[in-house]
Amino acid sequence: MMDAFTGIIYDDDEYALPRVMDFHRVAEGEKPYFELNIYLKSEEDAVMMERYAA
Repeated sequence: MMDAFTGIIYDDDEYALPRVMDFHRVAEGEKPYFELNIYLKSEEDAVMMERYAA
């Protein structure tokens, strides 16, 4: 997937840092999906604080 974003999100995936933050199994009858959040490294602290504020 990282190579697929080369030239779209970044020039070269050499400096991209993929992170898997959470996952769960889909319940019976639930449609599988994935969610992709893209943000700058400089925004990481703010994103994490917002995500875990609850």
